[in-house]
Amino acid sequence: MASILKLPPELDDVIMSFLVGNQASLRACALTCKAWVIASRKVLYCDIKLETESQFDAFKRTVLSRPHVGKRVRVLRIDRSRRKYKDQNPWINNKLLCILRLLKGVRTFELINVNEQWGLVSMHLLSVFCKAVTKLSVISCGMSSVELFYLISAFSSLNDLVIKDWVDLPRPWVFDVTWNWNHTVAPALRITKLTLQTSDCLLEEFFGLVLMTGARTALRDVAVAIDKQSLAAYALFLSGFGSQLEHLELRFRQNYGDNPRHAADIVTRMNLAVNTGLKSLTFRSAAQQVVFGLLSQIAAPHLERITFRTRINSLQDIRDIRPDFILFLPHLKSVREVRVLYTGRYTHAEVSERFEDTFGEIVSGGMILLERDYEA
Repeated sequence: MASILKLPPELDDVIMSFLVGNQASLRACALTCKAWVIASRKVLYCDIKLETESQFDAFKRTVLSRPHVGKRVRVLRIDRSRRKYKDQNPWINNKLLCILRLLKGVRTFELINVNEQWGLVSMHLLSVFCKAVTKLSVISCGMSSVELFYLISAFSSLNDLVIKDWVDLPRPWVFDVTWNWNHTVAPALRITKLTLQTSDCLLEEFFGLVLMTGARTALRDVAVAIDKQSLAAYALFLSGFGSQLEHLELRFRQNYGDNPRHAADIVTRMNLAVNTGLKSLTFRSAAQQVVFGLLSQIAAPHLERITFRTRINSLQDIRDIRPDFILFLPHLKSVREVRVLYTGRYTHAEVSERFEDTFGEIVSGGMILLERDYEA
Protein backbone atom coordinates (compact mmCIF):
# COMPACT_ATOMS: atom_id res chain seq x y z
CA MET A 1 0.00 0.00 0.00
CA ALA A 2 2.92 2.33 0.67
CA SER A 3 4.01 2.20 -2.97
CA ILE A 4 0.52 3.17 -4.13
CA LEU A 5 0.55 6.23 -1.89
CA LYS A 6 3.54 7.55 -3.81
CA LEU A 7 1.64 7.50 -7.09
CA PRO A 8 -0.03 10.63 -8.51
CA PRO A 9 -3.55 11.11 -7.07
CA GLU A 10 -5.26 10.76 -10.44
CA LEU A 11 -3.56 7.40 -11.06
CA ASP A 12 -4.30 6.26 -7.51
CA ASP A 13 -8.01 6.99 -8.02
CA VAL A 14 -8.17 5.02 -11.27
CA ILE A 15 -6.41 2.01 -9.76
CA MET A 16 -8.71 1.98 -6.76
CA SER A 17 -11.76 2.11 -9.00
CA PHE A 18 -10.48 -0.98 -10.82
CA LEU A 19 -9.77 -2.83 -7.57
CA VAL A 20 -13.23 -2.14 -6.19
CA GLY A 21 -14.84 -3.69 -9.24
CA ASN A 22 -12.40 -6.57 -9.64
CA GLN A 23 -10.01 -7.08 -6.74
CA ALA A 24 -8.25 -10.00 -8.45
CA SER A 25 -7.37 -8.09 -11.59
CA LEU A 26 -3.76 -6.99 -11.18
CA ARG A 27 -3.53 -6.95 -14.97
CA ALA A 28 -6.06 -4.12 -15.02
CA CYS A 29 -3.83 -2.16 -12.66
CA ALA A 30 -0.79 -2.80 -14.85
CA LEU A 31 -2.59 -1.66 -17.99
CA THR A 32 -3.81 1.44 -16.19
CA CYS A 33 -0.27 2.33 -15.08
CA LYS A 34 1.10 1.80 -18.59
CA ALA A 35 -1.63 3.93 -20.17
CA TRP A 36 -1.05 6.72 -17.65
CA VAL A 37 2.71 6.74 -18.24
CA ILE A 38 2.27 6.91 -22.02
CA ALA A 39 -0.27 9.72 -21.72
CA SER A 40 1.82 11.59 -19.16
CA ARG A 41 4.77 11.81 -21.55
CA LYS A 42 2.67 13.87 -23.93
CA VAL A 43 1.64 16.23 -21.14
CA LEU A 44 4.80 16.44 -19.04
CA TYR A 45 7.17 17.10 -21.94
CA CYS A 46 4.88 19.07 -24.22
CA ASP A 47 5.82 22.47 -22.75
CA ILE A 48 9.41 22.76 -21.45
CA LYS A 49 10.76 25.81 -19.60
CA LEU A 50 14.47 26.02 -18.77
CA GLU A 51 15.78 28.72 -16.41
CA THR A 52 19.20 27.51 -15.26
CA GLU A 53 22.12 25.56 -16.62
CA SER A 54 21.50 22.73 -14.14
CA GLN A 55 17.91 22.42 -15.36
CA PHE A 56 19.14 22.20 -18.90
CA ASP A 57 21.71 19.53 -18.00
CA ALA A 58 18.94 17.40 -16.47
CA PHE A 59 16.75 17.92 -19.54
CA LYS A 60 19.66 17.11 -21.83
CA ARG A 61 20.34 13.81 -20.03
CA THR A 62 16.67 12.88 -20.29
CA VAL A 63 16.48 13.62 -24.00
CA LEU A 64 19.72 11.82 -24.84
CA SER A 65 18.77 8.71 -22.84
CA ARG A 66 15.16 8.68 -24.04
CA PRO A 67 14.91 10.09 -27.60
CA HIS A 68 11.13 9.63 -27.63
CA VAL A 69 10.88 12.39 -24.98
CA GLY A 70 12.34 14.93 -27.38
CA LYS A 71 9.69 14.06 -29.95
CA ARG A 72 6.99 15.09 -27.46
CA VAL A 73 8.31 18.63 -26.94
CA ARG A 74 6.13 21.20 -28.71
CA VAL A 75 6.97 24.38 -26.75
CA LEU A 76 10.52 25.22 -25.67
CA ARG A 77 10.99 28.26 -23.41
CA ILE A 78 14.39 29.52 -22.27
CA ASP A 79 13.95 32.03 -19.44
CA ARG A 80 17.07 33.72 -18.07
CA SER A 81 15.19 36.24 -15.89
CA ARG A 82 16.78 34.84 -12.73
CA ARG A 83 20.29 34.87 -14.13
CA LYS A 84 22.93 36.25 -11.81
CA TYR A 85 25.18 38.93 -13.25
CA LYS A 86 28.25 36.76 -12.70
CA ASP A 87 26.61 33.86 -14.55
CA GLN A 88 27.32 34.78 -18.16
CA ASN A 89 28.42 31.40 -19.47
CA PRO A 90 26.80 31.02 -22.91
CA TRP A 91 25.40 27.57 -22.21
CA ILE A 92 22.51 28.17 -24.59
CA ASN A 93 24.85 28.13 -27.58
CA ASN A 94 27.18 25.47 -26.19
CA LYS A 95 24.60 22.96 -24.99
CA LEU A 96 21.20 23.58 -26.50
CA LEU A 97 22.44 23.23 -30.03
CA CYS A 98 23.85 19.76 -29.40
CA ILE A 99 20.38 18.28 -28.83
CA LEU A 100 18.40 20.22 -31.44
CA ARG A 101 18.42 17.17 -33.70
CA LEU A 102 16.26 15.42 -31.07
CA LEU A 103 13.76 18.29 -30.78
CA LYS A 104 12.40 18.36 -34.30
CA GLY A 105 8.81 18.48 -33.06
CA VAL A 106 9.14 21.93 -31.44
CA ARG A 107 6.49 24.33 -32.76
CA THR A 108 7.02 27.31 -30.41
CA PHE A 109 10.45 28.69 -29.46
CA GLU A 110 10.54 31.38 -26.76
CA LEU A 111 13.51 33.38 -25.45
CA ILE A 112 13.10 35.50 -22.30
CA ASN A 113 15.89 37.75 -20.97
CA VAL A 114 18.52 35.99 -23.05
CA ASN A 115 21.64 38.09 -23.64
CA GLU A 116 24.10 35.42 -24.74
CA GLN A 117 25.62 36.07 -28.14
CA TRP A 118 24.46 33.97 -31.08
CA GLY A 119 26.93 32.86 -33.72
CA LEU A 120 26.85 31.67 -37.32
CA VAL A 121 27.00 28.02 -36.27
CA SER A 122 24.05 28.54 -33.94
CA MET A 123 21.96 30.12 -36.68
CA HIS A 124 22.83 27.33 -39.10
CA LEU A 125 21.85 24.55 -36.69
CA LEU A 126 18.60 26.31 -35.81
CA SER A 127 17.73 26.51 -39.50
CA VAL A 128 18.54 22.82 -40.02
CA PHE A 129 16.77 21.25 -37.03
CA CYS A 130 13.96 23.72 -36.27
CA LYS A 131 12.06 23.63 -39.52
CA ALA A 132 8.78 22.88 -37.71
CA VAL A 133 8.87 26.06 -35.58
CA THR A 134 5.95 28.31 -36.50
CA LYS A 135 6.04 30.77 -33.57
CA LEU A 136 9.06 32.68 -32.23
CA SER A 137 8.92 34.94 -29.15
CA VAL A 138 11.82 37.23 -28.24
CA ILE A 139 10.99 38.93 -24.92
CA SER A 140 13.28 41.35 -23.04
CA CYS A 141 16.32 40.01 -24.88
CA GLY A 142 19.54 41.85 -25.61
CA MET A 143 21.09 41.25 -29.01
CA SER A 144 22.27 43.22 -32.00
CA SER A 145 19.89 43.97 -34.84
CA VAL A 146 21.89 41.61 -37.06
CA GLU A 147 21.49 38.78 -34.56
CA LEU A 148 17.77 39.45 -34.30
CA PHE A 149 17.29 39.45 -38.06
CA TYR A 150 19.24 36.22 -38.51
CA LEU A 151 17.48 34.57 -35.58
CA ILE A 152 14.16 35.28 -37.26
CA SER A 153 15.39 34.00 -40.59
CA ALA A 154 16.60 30.71 -39.08
CA PHE A 155 13.02 29.43 -38.86
CA SER A 156 11.83 28.80 -42.39
CA SER A 157 8.25 27.89 -41.36
CA LEU A 158 7.81 30.91 -39.09
CA ASN A 159 4.42 32.64 -39.36
CA ASP A 160 3.90 34.09 -35.85
CA LEU A 161 6.55 36.50 -34.54
CA VAL A 162 6.49 38.18 -31.09
CA ILE A 163 9.08 40.80 -30.11
CA LYS A 164 8.73 42.63 -26.79
CA ASP A 165 11.15 45.05 -25.13
CA TRP A 166 14.08 44.21 -27.38
CA VAL A 167 17.35 45.85 -26.29
CA ASP A 168 19.90 46.55 -29.01
CA LEU A 169 23.40 45.36 -28.05
CA PRO A 170 25.83 46.17 -30.87
CA ARG A 171 28.24 43.30 -31.51
CA PRO A 172 30.82 42.75 -34.26
CA TRP A 173 29.78 40.35 -36.99
CA VAL A 174 31.89 39.06 -39.85
CA PHE A 175 29.37 39.06 -42.67
CA ASP A 176 27.15 41.48 -44.50
CA VAL A 177 23.61 41.27 -43.17
CA THR A 178 22.10 43.36 -45.98
CA TRP A 179 23.32 41.11 -48.78
CA ASN A 180 22.13 37.94 -47.09
CA TRP A 181 18.70 39.35 -46.29
CA ASN A 182 18.17 40.78 -49.77
CA HIS A 183 19.22 37.70 -51.72
CA THR A 184 18.67 34.70 -49.46
CA VAL A 185 16.43 35.21 -46.46
CA ALA A 186 13.95 37.86 -47.52
CA PRO A 187 11.85 35.94 -50.09
CA ALA A 188 11.52 32.87 -47.83
CA LEU A 189 9.89 34.38 -44.74
CA ARG A 190 6.08 34.30 -44.77
CA ILE A 191 5.14 35.92 -41.46
CA THR A 192 1.36 36.28 -41.15
CA LYS A 193 1.14 37.48 -37.52
CA LEU A 194 3.37 40.08 -35.86
CA THR A 195 3.30 41.29 -32.24
CA LEU A 196 5.71 44.15 -31.63
CA GLN A 197 6.10 46.00 -28.32
CA THR A 198 9.30 47.99 -28.31
CA SER A 199 10.20 51.66 -28.49
CA ASP A 200 13.73 51.06 -29.66
CA CYS A 201 15.17 53.56 -32.11
CA LEU A 202 15.86 50.75 -34.60
CA LEU A 203 12.18 50.27 -35.40
CA GLU A 204 12.47 51.82 -38.84
CA GLU A 205 15.40 49.56 -39.72
CA PHE A 206 13.49 46.53 -38.46
CA PHE A 207 10.37 47.47 -40.41
CA GLY A 208 12.45 47.97 -43.53
CA LEU A 209 13.82 44.43 -43.34
CA VAL A 210 10.40 42.95 -42.54
CA LEU A 211 8.94 44.64 -45.61
CA MET A 212 11.65 43.04 -47.75
CA THR A 213 10.46 39.58 -46.70
CA GLY A 214 7.47 37.57 -47.80
CA ALA A 215 5.60 39.22 -44.92
CA ARG A 216 5.13 42.19 -47.23
CA THR A 217 2.28 40.28 -48.86
CA ALA A 218 1.54 37.62 -46.20
CA LEU A 219 1.04 39.69 -43.03
CA ARG A 220 -2.59 39.69 -41.87
CA ASP A 221 -2.51 40.12 -38.08
CA VAL A 222 -0.56 42.92 -36.31
CA ALA A 223 -0.42 43.97 -32.64
CA VAL A 224 1.74 46.97 -31.73
CA ALA A 225 2.49 49.03 -28.60
CA ILE A 226 2.74 52.74 -29.33
CA ASP A 227 4.39 55.57 -27.42
CA LYS A 228 5.48 59.08 -28.36
CA GLN A 229 8.85 57.98 -29.74
CA SER A 230 7.52 55.16 -31.91
CA LEU A 231 4.29 56.74 -33.21
CA ALA A 232 5.69 57.95 -36.54
CA ALA A 233 7.38 54.62 -37.34
CA TYR A 234 4.29 52.56 -36.51
CA ALA A 235 1.97 54.88 -38.45
CA LEU A 236 4.12 54.57 -41.57
CA PHE A 237 4.47 50.82 -41.15
CA LEU A 238 0.73 50.13 -40.79
CA SER A 239 -0.26 52.37 -43.68
CA GLY A 240 1.99 50.33 -45.98
CA PHE A 241 -0.22 47.24 -45.74
CA GLY A 242 -3.41 48.81 -47.04
CA SER A 243 -6.30 46.39 -47.48
CA GLN A 244 -4.36 43.17 -46.75
CA LEU A 245 -4.39 43.77 -42.97
CA GLU A 246 -7.31 41.91 -41.33
CA HIS A 247 -6.66 42.04 -37.57
CA LEU A 248 -5.12 45.00 -35.74
CA GLU A 249 -4.45 45.63 -32.04
CA LEU A 250 -3.30 49.07 -30.91
CA ARG A 251 -1.82 49.31 -27.43
CA PHE A 252 -0.83 52.66 -25.95
CA ARG A 253 2.03 52.51 -23.48
CA GLN A 254 2.25 54.52 -20.25
CA ASN A 255 -1.10 56.28 -20.73
CA TYR A 256 0.04 57.76 -24.03
CA GLY A 257 -2.91 59.60 -25.52
CA ASP A 258 -4.47 60.76 -22.26
CA ASN A 259 -3.07 64.21 -22.94
CA PRO A 260 -5.41 65.90 -25.49
CA ARG A 261 -2.44 67.21 -27.48
CA HIS A 262 -0.95 63.72 -27.73
CA ALA A 263 -4.34 62.26 -28.65
CA ALA A 264 -4.69 64.75 -31.49
CA ASP A 265 -1.20 63.86 -32.71
CA ILE A 266 -2.07 60.15 -32.74
CA VAL A 267 -5.26 60.69 -34.74
CA THR A 268 -3.48 62.98 -37.20
CA ARG A 269 -0.50 60.70 -37.85
CA MET A 270 -2.30 57.35 -37.99
CA ASN A 271 -4.44 56.76 -41.06
CA LEU A 272 -6.60 53.67 -40.59
CA ALA A 273 -8.71 54.64 -43.59
CA VAL A 274 -6.26 52.82 -45.88
CA ASN A 275 -6.73 49.52 -43.99
CA THR A 276 -10.00 48.70 -45.73
CA GLY A 277 -9.67 44.94 -45.19
CA LEU A 278 -9.93 45.06 -41.38
CA LYS A 279 -12.17 42.40 -39.83
CA SER A 280 -11.32 43.02 -36.17
CA LEU A 281 -9.88 46.00 -34.30
CA THR A 282 -8.67 46.03 -30.69
CA PHE A 283 -7.90 49.06 -28.52
CA ARG A 284 -5.76 48.42 -25.45
CA SER A 285 -5.33 51.12 -22.78
CA ALA A 286 -6.59 53.71 -25.24
CA ALA A 287 -7.89 57.14 -24.28
CA GLN A 288 -11.46 57.97 -25.27
CA GLN A 289 -10.41 60.79 -27.61
CA VAL A 290 -8.01 58.46 -29.42
CA VAL A 291 -10.70 55.80 -29.87
CA PHE A 292 -13.25 58.30 -31.20
CA GLY A 293 -10.74 59.84 -33.58
CA LEU A 294 -9.42 56.58 -35.03
CA LEU A 295 -12.86 55.02 -35.41
CA SER A 296 -14.01 58.07 -37.35
CA GLN A 297 -11.36 57.19 -39.97
CA ILE A 298 -12.47 53.59 -40.46
CA ALA A 299 -13.55 52.68 -43.99
CA ALA A 300 -13.55 48.89 -43.65
CA PRO A 301 -16.83 47.41 -44.97
CA HIS A 302 -16.11 43.98 -43.44
CA LEU A 303 -15.20 45.08 -39.90
CA GLU A 304 -17.12 42.68 -37.64
CA ARG A 305 -15.60 42.96 -34.16
CA ILE A 306 -14.23 45.79 -32.02
CA THR A 307 -12.60 44.98 -28.69
CA PHE A 308 -11.64 47.19 -25.76
CA ARG A 309 -8.98 45.82 -23.41
CA THR A 310 -8.73 47.97 -20.30
CA ARG A 311 -7.96 48.02 -16.61
CA ILE A 312 -10.75 49.09 -14.26
CA ASN A 313 -9.23 50.80 -11.23
CA SER A 314 -12.55 52.25 -10.14
CA LEU A 315 -16.13 51.44 -11.08
CA GLN A 316 -16.42 55.07 -12.13
CA ASP A 317 -13.98 54.30 -14.97
CA ILE A 318 -16.68 52.27 -16.72
CA ARG A 319 -18.43 55.43 -17.90
CA ASP A 320 -15.29 56.45 -19.82
CA ILE A 321 -15.04 53.26 -21.88
CA ARG A 322 -18.15 54.09 -23.95
CA PRO A 323 -18.43 50.95 -26.12
CA ASP A 324 -22.07 51.79 -26.82
CA PHE A 325 -21.48 54.66 -29.25
CA ILE A 326 -20.02 52.25 -31.83
CA LEU A 327 -23.44 50.71 -32.38
CA PHE A 328 -24.83 54.04 -33.56
CA LEU A 329 -22.11 55.08 -36.04
CA PRO A 330 -23.52 54.72 -39.58
CA HIS A 331 -20.20 53.77 -41.17
CA LEU A 332 -19.75 50.88 -38.69
CA LYS A 333 -22.97 49.03 -39.48
CA SER A 334 -21.00 45.90 -40.31
CA VAL A 335 -19.86 45.53 -36.67
CA ARG A 336 -21.59 42.51 -35.14
CA GLU A 337 -19.73 42.23 -31.84
CA VAL A 338 -18.36 44.72 -29.32
CA ARG A 339 -16.28 43.16 -26.55
CA VAL A 340 -14.91 44.67 -23.35
CA LEU A 341 -12.08 42.69 -21.74
CA TYR A 342 -11.16 44.04 -18.34
CA THR A 343 -8.66 43.51 -15.54
CA GLY A 344 -8.71 44.83 -11.98
CA ARG A 345 -9.63 43.96 -8.42
CA TYR A 346 -13.40 43.97 -8.90
CA THR A 347 -15.41 40.78 -9.31
CA HIS A 348 -17.22 40.01 -12.54
CA ALA A 349 -20.56 40.42 -10.76
CA GLU A 350 -19.65 43.95 -9.61
CA VAL A 351 -18.44 45.02 -13.04
CA SER A 352 -21.42 43.46 -14.82
CA GLU A 353 -23.88 45.20 -12.53
CA ARG A 354 -22.27 48.59 -13.08
CA PHE A 355 -22.17 48.03 -16.86
CA GLU A 356 -25.88 47.24 -16.94
CA ASP A 357 -26.65 50.28 -14.80
CA THR A 358 -24.57 52.48 -17.12
CA PHE A 359 -25.48 51.14 -20.56
CA GLY A 360 -28.82 49.45 -19.89
CA GLU A 361 -30.35 47.04 -22.39
CA ILE A 362 -27.36 47.20 -24.72
CA VAL A 363 -25.44 45.05 -22.23
CA SER A 364 -28.28 42.91 -20.90
CA GLY A 365 -29.42 42.22 -24.47
CA GLY A 366 -26.05 40.81 -25.42
CA MET A 367 -25.05 43.57 -27.84
CA ILE A 368 -21.91 44.22 -25.75
CA LEU A 369 -19.97 41.26 -24.39
CA LEU A 370 -18.20 41.74 -21.06
CA GLU A 371 -15.42 39.33 -20.03
CA ARG A 372 -12.43 39.26 -17.71
CA ASP A 373 -9.14 39.53 -19.62
CA TYR A 374 -7.09 36.48 -18.68
CA GLU A 375 -4.40 37.17 -21.30
CA ALA A 376 -3.43 40.61 -20.01
